[in-house]
Amino acid sequence: MPYPKKTFAPDEHDRSFAYNVLWVGLPASLGLLLTLQFGPITILTPLCSGVTAGSLIGLAFTWSHDEFARAQIGFASNWALAFAGIVLFCELVPFLKDAVPEQRWTLAIVATIFHVALAWRRWRDR
Repeated sequence: MPYPKKTFAPDEHDRSFAYNVLWVGLPASLGLLLTLQFGPITILTPLCSGVTAGSLIGLAFTWSHDEFARAQIGFASNWALAFAGIVLFCELVPFLKDAVPEQRWTLAIVATIFHVALAWRRWRDR
């Protein structure tokens, strides 16, 4: 039975677009790390920050992802959250407080870990 036209049901094109759009976050998050390391570049830093933020915010709206993509996103989220947990734990231990990167670095590293784990899982699950 086909879906009624009043209800939104993502078709193959919607799922394919949503799946491929997630690839944009990997070079953006790597570019963000590079701009943080080598100093802010006038146009590249805000561009990489915006694309990285947009890719992560867009994941909250997973209406166009199927179960396969959600499993990959969940895998990548576990790795990013594990790193965030380690950073928070280091904040609690007095002699490790100096090892914690500053906030911009931490956020960029979390985003990069997420996108690298997502790319690895996609490559593995082909």
